[in-house]
Amino acid sequence: MLFSSPDAVSDIFFKLNSEIIPLSDERVTLDDSSFVFTPDVPFFHREDVSYRFFLQDTIGIGFSDTLTANFVVNLRSPFARNPYPPDSSWVSDTGIVVSVEIIDGLMLDKPPPPPRPLIDSTSLRLCVNDSVFSPDSPLASWDGLHFSVCLPETFLYPGETLFVSLTDARDNPDYGEPHTLEETLSWQLFVGKPFAVHIHRGWGIYSCPGVVSSCFIDTSFIFRIGFDTGRRLFFYADSFPSGFGFWGLSLESKTDTLFFVPDDTVTFHLLPGWNLVGAPGFELDIEDIFSLSPSLVPPAYEYISGIGYIELAGPLQPFGGLWLFSLDTVSVEVSE
Repeated sequence: MLFSSPDAVSDIFFKLNSEIIPLSDERVTLDDSSFVFTPDVPFFHREDVSYRFFLQDTIGIGFSDTLTANFVVNLRSPFARNPYPPDSSWVSDTGIVVSVEIIDGLMLDKPPPPPRPLIDSTSLRLCVNDSVFSPDSPLASWDGLHFSVCLPETFLYPGETLFVSLTDARDNPDYGEPHTLEETLSWQLFVGKPFAVHIHRGWGIYSCPGVVSSCFIDTSFIFRIGFDTGRRLFFYADSFPSGFGFWGLSLESKTDTLFFVPDDTVTFHLLPGWNLVGAPGFELDIEDIFSLSPSLVPPAYEYISGIGYIELAGPLQPFGGLWLFSLDTVSVEVSE
């Protein structure tokens, strides 16, 4: 609200709907020529708002009704706020519930309001790939604010990519087309196998057996060192392909649960001498490795921080690594 003669104004009276708002209210900003009111609770879609603005002049004539008006809030269709999971995240192949929080209208940096009856839940659709779920679907739930779908197992196998979108299926008022799907939010999920990776404080031998859910190497180790058997040199690297092991230095002991898509087949490319080998994405008995080629000489060794080198006796676990000695140049392939 702007007024051209601020010196002639002695008092201001402002009423929004049924609330009288004093100038001392923190929602009010007043300078030499303007009056601004910023609501602390955002308006919701289709809300009918009325306000009155009075000024009292300095010569004491009294209040003058300068403006009385009302308007209807017209915001965009219901959309999702803080979707879970976030875009480009990974989910487990053992089960997942996709849930979004629906807000009626545009909310900017404000906490969500309580559920509003104006949200037309019958028009909401949660689309996962080619499947469309409504709030009354057997796998769905709706509490007035959260729209959730428990995905069936047919969606959840490692390597599957889920494209999820929230849509509004109300009739298009501009074209009169029934059930026009207007996309209001979409994101992408990657399905992977969960696996608990145990990382010891200090140095250890690790591997990345497939496509991993997070920056496993970057977030877990401050140093990552590989070994070039041919030149017998260690080297620094940011990533290592399947079948290759690396030394990783961690500042703490921890267990991370990662989601990953394991490679079905891993090939070990070995040169004469000691080779730093990475585990495949599945459990592998060390005897099975030695049986693949007569050039492989047992035993194999792993390294545990605080203990040192030990002979690998049990099965090799995903994300682990070992030292393996070969007499010749040989490539061996292992499959689950």
